[in-house]
Order: sequence, then structure tokens, then C-alpha cells
Amino acid sequence: DICAVPIDPQAGESFSSPASYDAASAREKNAKAELAEIQLAERRAALIEVKDVAPTAGEIGIKLQQIVRGLSAKAGKIYAAGAVGGEESTHIVLRAIEDEMITQMQKALLILAAEAAQA
Repeated sequence: DICAVPIDPQAGESFSSPASYDAASAREKNAKAELAEIQLAERRAALIEVKDVAPTAGEIGIKLQQIVRGLSAKAGKIYAAGAVGGEESTHIVLRAIEDEMITQMQKALLILAAEAAQA
């Protein structure tokens, strides 16, 4: 990764010193290499623009929010498990709810992906 750090002449490194020249040269080479990688990815159409994915990202956020908000509807089941079987039962019920929510998320994402592929 490139990290642009300005050279501070007060820090004892001179702009004309071989070390500062070598560091600047290395930074320039790294920047050129990264730019070439980005340009190659653009030519390969491997990059997409934010405007092309933003609507779908918003839909994903809404779907995930809906699924997570469904957790409060399961409060009675969680409470009952704790009241009857204690912590272990609560843990088992919570794990089942987690699995159910993950499955719902996977299905929602697959549906959105299929819709996007048809568009």
C-alpha cells in the first residue's frame, strides 16, 4: 500500500540526499504500478462504479434490517426456553434462531442477485 508522507526538511532529511531521492523514486514507482493495475482492471471491466451497485446495496440493507428486526418477535420463544431449561436451553434456542436468520439472509441475497442478473 502506498502511504504519502511528506518529507520534512526539519527532520534532518535533505531533498538532495540520496536517501530522499531513493525514497521518492520508490514512491513514484509504487504509484505508477498501482495506477497501471487500476487501468488494467478498468480495461478488463473488473471494476464497477458505485452508482451501479448503490441501489442493490440499499435493497440488501433493507432486507437484512427486516430480518434482524424479526428477532424481537422471537422474544417469547427465548424467554420460555430460559424459564424452562435455563441458560443451556436459551443458548440452543438462540442458535436455532441464528441459523434461521442466516438462512433468511442467504435466500434474500440470492433472490436479489437473481433479480439483478435479469435486469
